[in-house]
Order: sequence, then structure tokens, then C-alpha cells
Amino acid sequence: MTDSFAVQANQPDSDGSSDSSDWNENLEGEDCVSALEKDWSVCVDHLLQDSLTSFFEEGPVLHPLEHQYFSPQRGRGRAFSKDASRSHDFVIDCMTLVCECKGFEYSILWEIDQKTSLVTAKTGYCIPGVGIENFYQSSMTLRAFPLGLEIPGRVAFSGQPEWCDNIDEQNVSRFHRVNEAKKYGVQTVIGIPLACGALEFGSSTKVTQCNQVLRYIQNVCRPLVYCLQADW
Repeated sequence: MTDSFAVQANQPDSDGSSDSSDWNENLEGEDCVSALEKDWSVCVDHLLQDSLTSFFEEGPVLHPLEHQYFSPQRGRGRAFSKDASRSHDFVIDCMTLVCECKGFEYSILWEIDQKTSLVTAKTGYCIPGVGIENFYQSSMTLRAFPLGLEIPGRVAFSGQPEWCDNIDEQNVSRFHRVNEAKKYGVQTVIGIPLACGALEFGSSTKVTQCNQVLRYIQNVCRPLVYCLQADW
């Protein structure tokens, strides 16, 4: 009986097809589905990688601090908090975000004094324990620049960003703090224009000029326009 069953199992069906051909077709269908699932997985991986790359190069589409500092207003979208202390915290958090994501060690907000036409340090952030902290502290407490002079003054006056990755080699007439930069090991300083003055970022390492970094900083710091007039 076993031999008879084996013979019958290998015989073609009444329509001329065999069980083995149906089995092959099923295998081909499963292979096709598996290939489609693999292609879809690869596509999703590429989309996620592109999103991460865009985030790190140009900044987030939605500001990461928006829900913390902006509150919904009926019929007017979201409005920035008017509390002065929260305005100051928001500026510091934006500086911190840029420093930690882009390899800078300090940041200073330079503000234009409309009475004297000087740019002076209003607030700043420095990563604790870095070697250039003394340079940051001296810039915060001892410096003011006329509009058009030094990086903060030039950027505030021209409205154009400035990037220097060999600041310790600059002439004192172009960068007045060059001696301090040499002493404390500052190598890169960049300036970003703001409506009220300029943002400065610095590092003890060579940070090569990059348009993506500039766009990232501009995107992250764009909301500062809502709080720079606050009386801290």
C-alpha cells in the first residue's frame, strides 16, 4: 500500500499539472513577498538615515525647545513666553544646543547699545571645565567693541556671518583678543548676525567652515528674535 501511494503522489493531476509545480509556484510567491519586504525595509532605513542627517546638518524642522517655551494662543498659533527669566533660559538653552551638537565650547550673545553704538556681552554659555573658559570669562567681563570692529562688531554692523578657524594667527587689528586666544588655545571663532547684535561661538579645535553648520545655527537660534528685547 505504501508503494502504491508513492506512485500516485508522483503522477500528474487530471489537468496535466503536478503537485511539485504548485509547490514551486508557492515558493516563488513567497520569495517575491520576501523581496518586497526587504526592499521596503531598505527604503525605510534610507528615509530614517536621511532624516537624521538633515537634523544634524541643518537643524530640526520643529524647534526642540518650542513646547517648553512657547504656549498656544487662540487663533494665533504659538506665542513666546513674556517672562524675562524664561527668555534668558531660552537663549542659554539655544546656545547649549548648538555647542553640544556642533563641537563649540562657548557662546556669547553680543548686544548693540543704542546709546553708545558699542556691542557688549549680554549673556553666554561655556561648557564647564574646558581649557578656553578663561578666554570666555575675559570676553564676557572686560570687552566691548564699536560697531564695525572685531568679529562681534563687524557681524552686527554688516549683518553677514564671519568664520575664522585660525583665529590665533590673526592680526590684532582684526581680532583684538588674539593675545588671549593664543594664551588660552582658542582656534575657531564664528559670528552669526542677530537683529540686536551678534552671536559668537568658539572652540579650541579647528572647526572647518561649513554652510550646513551655519544653517543649523540659524535655524536653532531664529526664535531668539522673540526674546532679545527682554530686560533680564
